[in-house]
Amino acid sequence: MKLPQLIAHRGYASRYPENTVLAVESALRASARYIEIDIQLSSDHVPMVFHDADLSRITGQPGRIMDLTAKELSRFYADETQRLDGRFSNIPIPTLEAMASHLTRWSNVVVFVEIKTESTDFFGIPDVINAVNRALEPIAERCVIISYSVPVLQFARTSGAAEIGLVLTTYDEESRLVTEGLKPGYVICNHQKLPPPPAALWPGAWKWALYEVTDPELAVALCERGAEFVETMAIGDMLKRPPFKTRGKGVR
Repeated sequence: MKLPQLIAHRGYASRYPENTVLAVESALRASARYIEIDIQLSSDHVPMVFHDADLSRITGQPGRIMDLTAKELSRFYADETQRLDGRFSNIPIPTLEAMASHLTRWSNVVVFVEIKTESTDFFGIPDVINAVNRALEPIAERCVIISYSVPVLQFARTSGAAEIGLVLTTYDEESRLVTEGLKPGYVICNHQKLPPPPAALWPGAWKWALYEVTDPELAVALCERGAEFVETMAIGDMLKRPPFKTRGKGVR
């Protein structure tokens, strides 16, 4: 049976606060070999590992991440108290530089780094990509810059990104033509946007990564349709269940 590779979506986010060092290291210790994280910029242009522009869902506090400095954000905690029933406390919002430093200890791990469009719209593409490039320097050769924005990916490519991945807003003919023009290494899509099975995914030189998947049977079915990767917030749980469990040490 052919199996997809598993990408830890925002780390081991089903059990730990998403996009935190704790979530990422927990995914790696569960034998993940592919990680996905999200990037927003602080007001002083420091890349932060954070999904939303608004702070409230993750920190329980009002405000926008791009309106505060990195020092000010250090006083906020990414505990996801409501979703995780208060099981965690005082979990910091990591800077991308700090996350990259942690990831230097895991030399075989590929990191998908999503540049959030709220930050590129606010600060401009060059400022965001240049700041991200500086922070990723220790691990840049094994990072994939991903985005919904074609201009972001074009700038990232010309700025020396090792690889890029296009995240689709829609799965239709217009998106297929855009993808063929861009020629990314990866195409990422919500599996719920696909046509009904058993329709195969568009063929191309890229690799498909589909999200959000927490059911091994669904992961296998998507692989049969052409997905080389699936993203899951439940990386540890997926790797403990057949057929992934048979891989022993997990994804390679």
